[in-house]
Amino acid sequence: MAPDEQHELERQACYQNASNEALNVPNGYLKVAVLIIQWADEIDNLHHKDEVARLQDIFTTKFGYECNVAKLNNSKRPQHQLDAAIQNHRNDHDGPNNLLIVYYTGHGTVVGPEDDERLELSATWNGHQLRPYPATAFWDTAERPLFDMEGDVLAILDCCFASRAGLKMKQEDLRTYQLLAASPAGSPTEGPGKNSFTTALCDSLSELIDESGGGNFPLTKLIQRINRQRTKIACVPWDRLHKHNRQIQLARLAEAHDRVASFENREPEKAYLNFRLSLATDDLEKEQIEMLARQMPKACKEARIPVLRIDWVKMEKTQMERMPADLYKTVTVARACIAFRRNSFSKKRVSEENLKQSDTQSQKEQKIPTGKRPTESQCRKGSPTVPERPEKRKRFPKKKRGRSVTLSGPITQPQTPLAENASRPGFQPELSATASASSTGITTKGESTK
Repeated sequence: MAPDEQHELERQACYQNASNEALNVPNGYLKVAVLIIQWADEIDNLHHKDEVARLQDIFTTKFGYECNVAKLNNSKRPQHQLDAAIQNHRNDHDGPNNLLIVYYTGHGTVVGPEDDERLELSATWNGHQLRPYPATAFWDTAERPLFDMEGDVLAILDCCFASRAGLKMKQEDLRTYQLLAASPAGSPTEGPGKNSFTTALCDSLSELIDESGGGNFPLTKLIQRINRQRTKIACVPWDRLHKHNRQIQLARLAEAHDRVASFENREPEKAYLNFRLSLATDDLEKEQIEMLARQMPKACKEARIPVLRIDWVKMEKTQMERMPADLYKTVTVARACIAFRRNSFSKKRVSEENLKQSDTQSQKEQKIPTGKRPTESQCRKGSPTVPERPEKRKRFPKKKRGRSVTLSGPITQPQTPLAENASRPGFQPELSATASASSTGITTKGESTK
């Protein structure tokens, strides 16, 4: 059991005792009846006879409980015998102010598929081979009457894989049905002897009833004392109704007439009211709990509310408070980082959208054609810069293929044949030609006559 769970049970017991005293509610039960279930001696290969006798004596002499023993045999179907024993136990002793205890000792195995495993009780490891009927019975079938009762129930299973019984068929109710398993769901347990669960149970019951002087002690103290003695295999408590966390308390029963007087003239419960108190602290001191238990009945009386009993249901820490300190810091820092990143991303996105809108609006106002550079004045005004297109290269006409001559010196007009003859001495040409004027000068054409 976790330390937080143990502390919560201590707070609950503290409140309940103080509240019951203020309301004059008996701290205990009007009647407690015990049913011890074992296999008949002729088929019980573990020989539980001595341990069962010791446990029966403790319940009867030290606690004043009524105790009966049912021995299962295989002359008839053991399942029918087990069902009938529990059914008769409920019919004979059930009541709104009573506690019924059912104790089993023997073999236990797990059968069935993984998604529907069942606890099977047996006289031997090979109980299926016994005749005329197999010495086996299913616990989940036999315990069904225990869910339909007025009083509280405490089931104690001293067998291997006992916690398997606590994993099936939980219901919700106002009363309490707790199951005390000698071993976890997947573990065996010791057989009869000094290391057995029943031996530790008997020792713990005797010690606690002597230490309390016959007064109340919660089931959690009994579990602690048992596990202190059995350090290798811890017993496991289970809440079979799975609603209220009210713990069963054991004590020596007072004399019959005193018990009857304390429970008589008490009206039956007709309704119940749940409160949820939001606290600024994660724990309460014993003095605070006892003061609260004494003041609440006074407040109900002043409000003219006919309250019969006030039960401490459960005190829970908030989700973050239940985390370890290191994990709490890690989660806090992680949440802060996530919030910071979300905030930064949101701001960045808004900034980009605003800048985009501003650029679009400015471009519309300047009317800058795409692909041309803005003027210097536009750049000074903060207009967007349009990328410049590269200048086109000048293309020259291709040269004709052929021989090329490079000339140097002054360029002169080429001489015609006429000019060459005219330069000769004594040349006298005959001129009979037409002359035409052009923008470049006079051109002459000479012809000879017959």
